[in-house]
Amino acid sequence: REDKGDSGGKGKTNRGKARPPKQGEPNSTYEQIDNETGEVVSRAKYDKNGRPISREDYYRGSENNRHEHFDKRTGEYLQDHKHIYKYNDKGQRIGEDVVKLR
Repeated sequence: REDKGDSGGKGKTNRGKARPPKQGEPNSTYEQIDNETGEVVSRAKYDKNGRPISREDYYRGSENNRHEHFDKRTGEYLQDHKHIYKYNDKGQRIGEDVVKLR
């Protein structure tokens, strides 16, 4: 991971070429960078315990990093989309919502 500095007082932003980790640095953001284009293809935000609270996936970059998410509710493929994770009182992930970006 590479330190990119501060992200507006909301914690550090780390960057790398790997997918966002399942557990991150508390109160931080992780940006996945495309190997070929250098574009941000995914951005995950972590809470005070290092759990992911959301992940935005962008339909850009090289062919290997592009992916769509099929939304079962609407029956459509979402290109740019955001996963919003839900946790119970014990801190266990119990689900997620996926919404279209833009």
